[in-house]
Amino acid sequence: STTTTTTTTTTTTTTTTTTTTTTTTTTTTSTTTVAAATSTYAPGCVMTNYTSISGYKSCSAILLQGPFTVPSESVIDLSSLKTGAVVTLSGMITFNHSSNFTKSNYLITVGGSNVRFLSDPSNPGILYGNGQLYWDGLGSNGGVGKPKMFRVKTTNNSLIQGITVINSPIHCFSIAASDTVLDSITLDNSAGDELTSDGITYGHNTDAFDVGSSTNVWIQNSHVHNQDDCLAVNSGSYINFYNNTCVGGHGISIGSISSNSAVSYVHVKNCTVSNSLNGVRVKTVYGATNASVTNVIYEDITLDNIGKETGSDDPTGMGVCVRQDYLNGNPTGQANGTVLISNFTLTNIHGTVTSTQFGDAYSMFILCVPGECVDFNFTNIDINPFASNCTGITPLPEGC
Repeated sequence: STTTTTTTTTTTTTTTTTTTTTTTTTTTTSTTTVAAATSTYAPGCVMTNYTSISGYKSCSAILLQGPFTVPSESVIDLSSLKTGAVVTLSGMITFNHSSNFTKSNYLITVGGSNVRFLSDPSNPGILYGNGQLYWDGLGSNGGVGKPKMFRVKTTNNSLIQGITVINSPIHCFSIAASDTVLDSITLDNSAGDELTSDGITYGHNTDAFDVGSSTNVWIQNSHVHNQDDCLAVNSGSYINFYNNTCVGGHGISIGSISSNSAVSYVHVKNCTVSNSLNGVRVKTVYGATNASVTNVIYEDITLDNIGKETGSDDPTGMGVCVRQDYLNGNPTGQANGTVLISNFTLTNIHGTVTSTQFGDAYSMFILCVPGECVDFNFTNIDINPFASNCTGITPLPEGC
């Protein structure tokens, strides 16, 4: 990063992010300089309203200076940033409700090589999605059309750091990236915990980090409060999830894995999951074929109050869940398909499961197609107080 000195006294804050994964030999070091004075930006690169964003492609350094509002039926498109560009988000940007948007739309897209999207430390960057104007308890499965929040299409040592997202309509970060770090992110969808008359949360399908077709991605030091998966890896390799806190959702997940998808080398470490339906979860779609999940490690995971009593359309709370009967909505109860789950390691997984008012709770639940779950290596599993239910796997791993 380069600091430009002007006659105006400027305070420069340097943030260094160093990430090392045990499942890949790649080490990424990210050093960024943020919070420059507006006088250091080229003409047209300080963007204080929605219309000014259109000229972003010519800028190497961009200041998104809130507060301002994105009009209805409009999005922020930063998908073609200059190589090495640094974008600083200062203050709040609010997205007006859009009645014509669906899950195919993204309120903001960031893309480019070796780019930075950073929060201003002196005026923290906030993206306000107005999700409460969309939420109806149905998420992306029905009801009114709802856009996704933030699409990540970055490569080559890129960094997204320090930003806060409030009230994402549905999925927050949709990641199709490589060699990218997401660090110190806050997702606050806690308002979506309010219950409908049917007893389910208004916020639904509010996944925090959905990863697909990605490689060498780090998500770290972040805090999530949502109503669905904290992490969902649907395809990709060398995905790392470190030092994160997940509240209110469906746990830290691999999948759902559909036909012709592959996930490999996922490392989840030193995370806490609380007040959530599941803790650790792997889910493959009922009847899926030609797919695989290999070389996945969860270690040092703390579970607290897993199996929340209300607000979910799935009645059973599970500390560890591996199931090959998944369907969006309700699982079938019968494992089916040819999705090989192999070299799956759990180490030092501990905490509590709470009984639900709707159905059973399990410390560990495994439902596999015989022969499709192999080389499960579980050690130091201490999840209380409920029994386990494990079928379709031989030998039974620790915790079963």
